[in-house]
This record gives sequence, C-alpha cells and structure tokens, in this order.
Amino acid sequence: SGGAMSLQQSPRWLDEGDVKKPGHTVTAGHKNYDLMLNLQLGIRYSVGKHASLLRELRHCDFDPKDKQWTRFPPEGSKSTPPHLSVEFKWK
Repeated sequence: SGGAMSLQQSPRWLDEGDVKKPGHTVTAGHKNYDLMLNLQLGIRYSVGKHASLLRELRHCDFDPKDKQWTRFPPEGSKSTPPHLSVEFKWK
C-alpha cells in the first residue's frame, strides 16, 4: 500500500507535538508594527481589487516582469484608503 494511510492514522502534520506555539503579539510600539499594518492593508487591497474584476484571465496577468507598484500615502489616494502607518509601496 505504498504511501496510503489507514483511516485511523493521522497525517504527521496533525500530530499534537508538531503544533507551533503562538509567537509574540505585534502591537503599537513593536518594531514590526508598521510592517504588519502595511502587509494587512496591501493584501486587503490586492484581494479586493482583483475580486472586483470580471474578465477572463490572460497570460500577461501572470507576467513576473510586470512591475506595477501602488503608493499608499497615510492620507490615502484616489485608489487607496487612508491608514495610520507610514507611506509604503505595494507591488
């Protein structure tokens, strides 16, 4: 039965011993706080932007050379919301 697993056997990644403990909480004042906020905002922006597109995907949608950066100023812009972090760019 090669790589087959019985129904009673759990996959290795489900073993209780492999569960990672939570790390440090990142709150205001933490050295990575702005990075965390920027990642959250950038991901929300990307997911929301692409969810609103109703068109067929094209090969150019997956071009690794495509470098479109979006600027996120704290005051917001025509296409980005205001936020409480430093200005950053999102690809």
